Amino acid sequence: MDEQSQTWALFCQYLLFMSNKQFPSSHQLDYVLKTVCPITAEIDLQYYERDTVENQVDSIYGNDILSQEFQLAGSVTFESHMNLGASMQGQSDEEMQQLSVGPNISASGEQTPKKRKRKAPGEDILLLRGQADRFCVYRRGNDEHIPAIAIEYKAPHKLTLEEIATGLTQEIQPARDVINKEEDSSEFYSKRLVTVVITQLFSYMVGKGVRYGYVCTGEVFLFLHIPEDPSIVRYAMCVPNQDVRTGHEGDFYLTAVAQVVAFTLRALASSPPSQAWHDAAAELGVWPVESPSPPPPNSPSPANNQSIGRRREPDVQSTRQKGQDNKSRGQERRGGSRESKRSTTIRINDRPYCSQKCLLGLRDGGRLDPLCPNFHDHREKNISSHDFLTLVRNQLATDRRDNADCCPLYKAGSYGALFKVRLSSHGFILVAKGARFKNQRALLHERTIYDKLHVIQGIHVPVCLGIVELEPKRPYYYNEGKYTHMLLLSWAGKPITGGLSPSISDMIVFSLRAIHQQGVLHRDAEPQNILWNDTCRCPMIVDFGQALIRNPLSSVSTNTARKKRLRGAKSEDAFVDELQTVQYSLEDLVRNSGNSKIRKHL
Repeated sequence: MDEQSQTWALFCQYLLFMSNKQFPSSHQLDYVLKTVCPITAEIDLQYYERDTVENQVDSIYGNDILSQEFQLAGSVTFESHMNLGASMQGQSDEEMQQLSVGPNISASGEQTPKKRKRKAPGEDILLLRGQADRFCVYRRGNDEHIPAIAIEYKAPHKLTLEEIATGLTQEIQPARDVINKEEDSSEFYSKRLVTVVITQLFSYMVGKGVRYGYVCTGEVFLFLHIPEDPSIVRYAMCVPNQDVRTGHEGDFYLTAVAQVVAFTLRALASSPPSQAWHDAAAELGVWPVESPSPPPPNSPSPANNQSIGRRREPDVQSTRQKGQDNKSRGQERRGGSRESKRSTTIRINDRPYCSQKCLLGLRDGGRLDPLCPNFHDHREKNISSHDFLTLVRNQLATDRRDNADCCPLYKAGSYGALFKVRLSSHGFILVAKGARFKNQRALLHERTIYDKLHVIQGIHVPVCLGIVELEPKRPYYYNEGKYTHMLLLSWAGKPITGGLSPSISDMIVFSLRAIHQQGVLHRDAEPQNILWNDTCRCPMIVDFGQALIRNPLSSVSTNTARKKRLRGAKSEDAFVDELQTVQYSLEDLVRNSGNSKIRKHL
């Protein structure tokens, strides 16, 4: 495959890396071969691929030289479940069998895929039904888990090499070629089977916002890519056992490990799909798939696999209408030039957040912070907080392009996910906590808590600028869901985990006491909700989804309360209990950091 070969040309520039052996000796490999169990189900195939392919890919991307040259700021892992904040619970078996397909229609208008039933404006409509077997994940930092590739395993006896080759002899448009069709032939059975498998993974990819994926049978790799038009899926078929010639070391880049390594780099180098892409994907029809009928007596047999020649990269794309081939290829070429154009402008990922004082000035209609890193963008553009919210709402509805001024931070909590937002016209940059329609009350509650903490915003908690309700027809798509509301906050900082000094622990307790003095009980003041702001040189406490408004902390001596607890007495003061719980957690962090026990505050 041309793209894969070009990718391996990048690896070949690093001679030290190319000279390292990634596999053990041939004798050890022979031993592994003897211990590999026969593949009788998908679970056997998963174990086989993990031991023979995925572990090697992990090892290759752990190479320090490659990490530096390809600017990888994290690790590459293969995981069976994606914990990015979405839940698939509550879906029926019927829903799990619905697959998204492209909206191709024949000239006569017949045999169109079934359109998705329209729901209430704010109600979630998930394209994804079920979950892919495995994901390749880019772990950037401690809490950013970015899905790069979706993987679907199919046991080789359920999807044979010959069935794949027969089913993919030409372009497939499901609405025209498969849906509501019945033919008693091995060719049609193979085409339908392959269409179901590809469409299944395609549906997972669309829902997850992942544009790269592959189907693996242990014998065949079907590499998939969804281009700018999400009704199209391009594929390339790879059969390593046939592609690699015995004794030809130059064919190493055609091995399964090498193909997955190159495919992974392509996925990591790609930009996430735009919201315009998601808007188009949301219009795709849904194909309710039933279990395929038994194959006809003359269906392809695995025994005839040897007669199938090698297939490099069929120039076909599933669900494409005639005349789109050149257009799609042009889009692929423009992808590279688009990257070069982006390099002349600053992406939102690379822009600094506004300072706390800057956003306090915006909130209160006061003076903006001249030390804010974005001050030059908005110093002569006065704007009220109300107009700010209106402009953000309008921008999120219209700026749906690639490189838009809103991007996910790949961090999720109990009900929300975080995004980075820049008001393009004025240069204000901040964090948005997004919530789906069903969780809007939780977000409204959190804003109420921030209102209660008004006087300590920008000091102990982030600045809150209010909630934006997105346009019903333009939600923000992310990780299988539609986000309809966003709470706009200043950037609070980075997690405190990984090292904590006694002095910082003192400051955290002081911040929590300040929150209590405003009559707010956090109820989830765990280390993951305590951040350190390098600019302010202070901690900030976040995530008030479970917080309650109570009478302010009384003047009871906390030292007395602790002594009572040690004597077995039960404290009835919820504020004191929370302070003590936080101190215990901080003591553990300090102890794990190798520091001495923190000074007692309570």
